[in-house]
Amino acid sequence: MADSNEAEVSSTNVQIDGVDEGDIIKVDANRIYRIDGERFYVVAIENGQMEIIYAETIQTVSENEGFAYFSDLYLTDQYVVVIGQRYDFYSSIEGDEVRIFPIFRFGTPFTLIKVFDRDTLAVVDEFEVSGSLNTSRLIDDQLYVLSYHSIYSLEDEFDPRPVFRINGEETTPDYEDIKYIDNVPAEAFTIITQVDLSSAPTLSSDILLGSMGWGQVYINLDGIWFAETRWMAVTNGIFNQEEWRSEGQLISYSFNEDGSLSFGGLGTYQGTIQNQFWMDEFEGFFRIVTTEGWGDDVINRLYIFERQSNEDGFYLEAISMIDEGLGKPRETVRSVRFQGPLTVVTFEMTDPLYTIDLTDPFNPVIRAV
Repeated sequence: MADSNEAEVSSTNVQIDGVDEGDIIKVDANRIYRIDGERFYVVAIENGQMEIIYAETIQTVSENEGFAYFSDLYLTDQYVVVIGQRYDFYSSIEGDEVRIFPIFRFGTPFTLIKVFDRDTLAVVDEFEVSGSLNTSRLIDDQLYVLSYHSIYSLEDEFDPRPVFRINGEETTPDYEDIKYIDNVPAEAFTIITQVDLSSAPTLSSDILLGSMGWGQVYINLDGIWFAETRWMAVTNGIFNQEEWRSEGQLISYSFNEDGSLSFGGLGTYQGTIQNQFWMDEFEGFFRIVTTEGWGDDVINRLYIFERQSNEDGFYLEAISMIDEGLGKPRETVRSVRFQGPLTVVTFEMTDPLYTIDLTDPFNPVIRAV
């Protein structure tokens, strides 16, 4: 059988060429790799025959009761990487009362990263990061895992800082290593864990104290963008009537030559973003489509941002916007694709399709409806 490292790896349907996204199945010419909950399977293929050569429960051992599931699988020349989530259960009551009052059981999440040798399938390294898994990407041999760690706890004595475990050895970052941005809510730590897989795996991290959970994430070869819309109560009018308004925040990180990250600026927008495909970056210009409101108050927008700098550092400025003509009255955006011209599908009772020319980022134009 040919060396599996030399075999061509099947490609997952990804948003950006060169930025691999996690999947539950990866295939090369000699093997099928699959994760299912806590189980990891490897099937060898030879002369048209298939044989299971690995079928193990791969949950990280914990002293506490809990469960784990794995969702992201990656292949490199040297390694197979599986990424998942474990919840360690604890309770505010003890003994038999736990079974009577299960509502008082709580879960502490950990993001799990297990690295296997691709030839032998032996475990090479095991990394744990406290907090909930958001998403992950693989660029060349650099793995990026994004997670969130809450700063709140029911424990009396609680250190809010995230915890990292490398093969069971626990570390906690110093407070001066945690970043903070003005005008961003301090609710949780956003953790970008970088695992260098070019040789022996090594782990580093970038930690930002900010929102409880960024709504959508876009990652390309140049950097990482987080976008979140928050709803806030605003009092208006002479009768002090309260109404809810949305405010979107966009945070940018740029990749350095070694794959590490640098803060790339903060911008704001109005409306909500449904998924990562509503965002795109091209030649230094970041474009997002948003939709806001319902009924007769619907507004659909296209924003184009450019990274700029001043004495305080980088920021994202909206250099152009379309907020009229993108959808008929009462139609909200349902689908967006940035492939050549921007394509947007809106919907109320029919499905109009809009083509927007982004050749001039300072003057986007709706070309066809």
